[in-house]
Amino acid sequence: MKPTLRQLQLLIAVAEHETFSEAANTMCLTPSALSIQISQLEESMEIALFERIGRRKFLTPAGDELLSSCKIIFDELQKVNLRLTRLKCGMSGELKISAVTSAKFFVPHLLGAFHKIYPEVRFKLTIANRLRILERIEDQVDDLTIMAHTPKNTRVVALPILRNSLVLVSSPTHRLAKRTKIHLSDLNDEDFLLREDGSGTRITTEKLFSDHNISVNIIMELGSSEAIKQAILAELGISLIPKHAVWLELRTGFLVELNIKELPEPRPWYSVHKENQDLSPLAETFQNFIQENGESIARSIELLRH
Repeated sequence: MKPTLRQLQLLIAVAEHETFSEAANTMCLTPSALSIQISQLEESMEIALFERIGRRKFLTPAGDELLSSCKIIFDELQKVNLRLTRLKCGMSGELKISAVTSAKFFVPHLLGAFHKIYPEVRFKLTIANRLRILERIEDQVDDLTIMAHTPKNTRVVALPILRNSLVLVSSPTHRLAKRTKIHLSDLNDEDFLLREDGSGTRITTEKLFSDHNISVNIIMELGSSEAIKQAILAELGISLIPKHAVWLELRTGFLVELNIKELPEPRPWYSVHKENQDLSPLAETFQNFIQENGESIARSIELLRH
């Protein structure tokens, strides 16, 4: 007969109280029933686990060794139960998140803040351009997607999580860098850097220029905000770029925010998933978390960088 978990629990109780009667009382058994269980445990282990000294029961060396193992066993069982509870409640497992390229500067901070609360969660983060992200949404590859411009041809649920402020940025040596006030009309014929076709930032930029009849000299198209920053540093032109992507460069003076008043109002960043997509409890928990805490996390990043 193999030892049971119940018998191991009784062993711990007797070792703690040193009498069958006290141990039996705490375990809701009669002393005789407890004695039978301990005897069966000793038979299965083929060794004495207790010795009697006076009216007390003390562990033998074998019993002491088994007690140490019992504590490890029950500690591990407690950890397993906790993990299973988190899993049942959606607090464990893998979370698949995708984000457009411009969001890569803040999305890891959202994941990090969530992970501090739910350390059992693992993440799979995919950063891609807008066109690739749209395909992933359509195919329901990810649990949630972070983007600013939601799809037009796919029915989605889009919940705002934080503001996406765009800033006009140049190198410190650019002719407009020292100007205290700039109008959109001053940008006519300026060398300008654009994101690739389909990018959310490009969509906003082109609409802004179209609405105000601005004609710039597009000298380069680039596939990421990081590439845009490097091109500005190389004095190839100016660009409209998400502020969260250039916090550090603006703070250190490597780049300059141009003082222009006619920029569009900040658009939200959204947590997006397809309308008919069933979210796991974990995905719903994360979505609620970034809805409630997205702005404060973004502010904390900016404060840290300052």
